Amino acid sequence: MERPTIKDVARRAKVSLGSVSRVLNNFPDVNPAIRKKVGKAIADLDYTPNAMARSMRNGATGMVGVLVRNIVIPSLASFVRAIQDELLDAGYVPLIACSDNHKDREIALLGLFAQRRMEGVIMLSASDRDPDLVGARADLSVPVVLFDRAVPEDRDCVLVDHRRGLQEATAYLLGMGHKRIALVTGPRGVYPTTERLAGYRAAYATAGLRPDPGLIVTRSFEDEVTRATVAELIARKDRPTAIIMGGTTTLPGAIEAIKQKGLVIPKDISLIGAINSDLSALANPPVTVIHWDYEAIGRAAAQLLLQRIANPQRAPQRQTFPTQVIFRESCIPPHR
Repeated sequence: MERPTIKDVARRAKVSLGSVSRVLNNFPDVNPAIRKKVGKAIADLDYTPNAMARSMRNGATGMVGVLVRNIVIPSLASFVRAIQDELLDAGYVPLIACSDNHKDREIALLGLFAQRRMEGVIMLSASDRDPDLVGARADLSVPVVLFDRAVPEDRDCVLVDHRRGLQEATAYLLGMGHKRIALVTGPRGVYPTTERLAGYRAAYATAGLRPDPGLIVTRSFEDEVTRATVAELIARKDRPTAIIMGGTTTLPGAIEAIKQKGLVIPKDISLIGAINSDLSALANPPVTVIHWDYEAIGRAAAQLLLQRIANPQRAPQRQTFPTQVIFRESCIPPHR
């Protein structure tokens, strides 16, 4: 099927090509009724403008900034690859940068994106609410799509339903008889941690139980911190009988810490990780995980950005993607 053109948009909206062009280029004096008709036609046709043609007309760069934590993380690599495929199909070129989840580097990279005249930005920020990061994002004068960050509400964003995934995983362990379930996840103040905590507590409340606050650890997604956290938990006399790792990079550190302690999964401790990977599938035993589709999320993020570039006036959109628990052999009932 051929991609719709600007002529198709004009025909659908019953306006001139010039009117469509003025809407696409965000001219301030466009009649609101015409802008509305063109916007509806763009949405109906799923039209995205040709970046090369636009660059010849108005000096646009045809480039989109993509900011992630670390490109070597396989799941994030698939996210970025999906974004790239969508952008290239629409005539845009992605400029990919890694912040390593450092606030200062993220601010510096956003400044470079502005200097290089990106036409839009897709980003995974180090924090939802940090005032400096919020300010740096607000300073961008181009469309921004946030990944797994829910603030501010006037931005387009793609989110993962971490709450449901954590609630299902926790309920699964509670149903086996586990009562001391540890949750190890990233720092507070980011959407995934907030939602995971809500799901974890909801599962306990549904079971008529209260979790031990000492088993909830919200420090970092980094591997070294994760390893140390799990080592501390399992060194306790009243150690947890199960651990849920909330974060795509947290499973290796957990497995290593458990093995270094001389414990056996799941005989001594049950384990649930996040995101399906070669490690989770090929570990001995294979590890139960909470999984979501990074590729689908990447495609959606790129499409949201392209739609925003084409129609800057449309209302902000939020798309939430489901999680699923992939059950494997790393969980059994606790020893009585």
